[in-house]
Amino acid sequence: MTNLVGELQRIDVPGTPSRSFIPGRELESCKETGIIGFGKWFAWFMDVNRFSHPQLVALCKHCTGDKALLHSSTIAGYRNHRIKNPGPLAFVAIEYVCRAIDATQKGKPITNFGRLNSLILDAQIMRDENGNPVTAGYLTEVFLGLRPVPIDLSATVLNDTDAEAVSQKAGRLVRKLMSIQDLDPLEDADVMGGHFPGNPKQKQHFAALIKGQATWDAEEVEEMVAKTARLLQEQFQYSRTTAELLNELND
Repeated sequence: MTNLVGELQRIDVPGTPSRSFIPGRELESCKETGIIGFGKWFAWFMDVNRFSHPQLVALCKHCTGDKALLHSSTIAGYRNHRIKNPGPLAFVAIEYVCRAIDATQKGKPITNFGRLNSLILDAQIMRDENGNPVTAGYLTEVFLGLRPVPIDLSATVLNDTDAEAVSQKAGRLVRKLMSIQDLDPLEDADVMGGHFPGNPKQKQHFAALIKGQATWDAEEVEEMVAKTARLLQEQFQYSRTTAELLNELND
C-alpha cells in the first residue's frame, strides 16, 4: 500500500500570488470576461485530460472525504458559461483534486486514488502563475475577472480527428433540423450555406459540410462552431451558446 502523508502532518499551501487592483467601476465588465475565461480554462483542464463529467465528479469526491462538492450540473455550468456566481465548495473540490494529483505525481501522495489512479498519472492540473496547484481563492479571483487565466488558451485542445467528428455531428444536426422544417438536406444545402455568417468561401464550405462532403480543421473549429450556433438560432430557433454547442458536438 502506498504510504500517504499523514492527515495530522502539516502541509504548507503557498499563498495566492499578488495581483493588480481592479477599479470598482470595472468590476462588472471584468466579471463577464472572467466567467468566459474561467469556463475555457476549466474546459481545458477536463479536455486535455479527457475527463468525463462522472470521472471528474468521482475524483473530486475521492479527494474531499467522500463528500460530493462538485456536481455534473456545476461542471456543465462552468463549461457553458452559465453560472454567474462562483461556488466556493466546488472550487474547494477543484483545489483538492489538483493538489492531490500534484502530490501523487511528485511521489508524495496525500490521497490513495485506487482504481482511479490511471486517470491521474499523467494528468495536467490547473496551476497558478507560479506553478503551484490552484487554491479555491485563486479560482474565485479568476472566475470574477480579478486576475487573468494564467495559461495561454489560444492553442486548440481538439486534434484533427476530433475536428472531423465535430464537423460530421454538426452536419448531421443541421440536416436533422432542416428535415423538421421540411427542407431537403441535399437540395437545400446551398441555400442554407448562404445563410452561414461567414465569408463566401466559408458559406460554400458549410454547404458542403451539410452534404457530408467537407470537414473543419482543428484550428478553425471554435470559430466555425460559434458561427454555426448563430445560424442555428436564426434559422431554427435552436438556442445554444458556443460552448454548449461545442460540448454537444464533441460529446
